[in-house]
Amino acid sequence: MHRPLFAILGCALLALSLGACSIAQEEPLQPAAAKQLTTEAKDLWRDGQLSQATAKLEAALEAEPDYTPAHQLLAVVLQQQGNLDDAVEHYWAVQRASFPALSPEATEDETRLRELLVQSEGLLCLLTNKERMERKLQPYLPDPILAVIARQHSDEMRDLDYFSHDSPVEGYRTIKDRFLRVFERPRSYSIGENIACKYGRGIYSLNADNIHDTHQGWMDSPGHRANILSDGFEKIGIGVAANDNGDYWATQFFARY
Repeated sequence: MHRPLFAILGCALLALSLGACSIAQEEPLQPAAAKQLTTEAKDLWRDGQLSQATAKLEAALEAEPDYTPAHQLLAVVLQQQGNLDDAVEHYWAVQRASFPALSPEATEDETRLRELLVQSEGLLCLLTNKERMERKLQPYLPDPILAVIARQHSDEMRDLDYFSHDSPVEGYRTIKDRFLRVFERPRSYSIGENIACKYGRGIYSLNADNIHDTHQGWMDSPGHRANILSDGFEKIGIGVAANDNGDYWATQFFARY
């Protein structure tokens, strides 16, 4: 019997709302403050001042609840503090930001599938950083742009029925091609990619047990494990695609740029 996707690492069910914690303020903060607060939080985080960084990031999200850079960093900071329930909600917020908005005519099944994809991707982010933190490595920042690149490849593998790092589509053939379609050529960069495929039965293949198995499969493979534990990358994007049979394809895209 599968665990529900929300049962992450033995935690209780997690709420799906993205309401951020707030800090008392004498006057409401203006949205323009979110960027500055997040910048200050990043400096505190780099200095190991996690509680102070958390306070800054919560204030940033009070000012601008959908400010993705604050969600990116707060996911990592909260996980470093052992607060997995709240951390995963911010991982989910980053993944939601990487999707186009659902159509107002979206069906209940389409809405439900979107949420399962968001949760699966967020769990893979959390599990990846769990491995890194256990080895005293700097966690990867979840990146919505890299998630778009990763999901495009997962979608393509599903739609064209193949499983490979090499795409048959002109302009997307290599990991480098896919990266440079989105980023104008940076001065320097390093990139890596992990892929996985799991065949299932129905939409419930996107559950915690299978996502854990996918992650463990990567950890059991020397090449995939090397990407997860590399000191050559700083950010990670994860994209998952599924079909009506419950098969799913997962891509991790790692980068420093």
